[in-house]
Amino acid sequence: MNNLKLILFVFVTVMLFGCGGGGSSSTTEPEQVTNDIQGVWQFVYDDSLCVETTTFNNDDSFTITSSDTVISGVYDFTSTVDEGARHSLVMTIQTDNGETDCGGVSDISTELPPVYAEFPSSTVLRLYQALTGDNLIQEFTKASSE
Repeated sequence: MNNLKLILFVFVTVMLFGCGGGGSSSTTEPEQVTNDIQGVWQFVYDDSLCVETTTFNNDDSFTITSSDTVISGVYDFTSTVDEGARHSLVMTIQTDNGETDCGGVSDISTELPPVYAEFPSSTVLRLYQALTGDNLIQEFTKASSE
């Protein structure tokens, strides 16, 4: 009789604890990462050693200086994304003095296409043409925080 009670106890215990949750599925949400684009970022053109400086201010305005060119406007930056995803950056140009930039271009810019940002470290900003892929536009180094 004691063997029967032991077998029954083991059976009930296995049934209660062995099923583990009754078929509910658990999906894990991806980790979120937040990066801050505000500050002064620089890119040096190898052939001319000309420095292009982009400043993102905390009031969502930006200024780009590149040789004699000065461009300013406003930006919209998605600071929090899923881990491994790129941040969206939309820059709207409000003024362009039309002077020659570090790349030798003097056209007046009226708009910039959306770009996508990665931050391999707190001092490196990489801008890409698309959300995925190896279509790097430029890599900037942080000069200072504003």
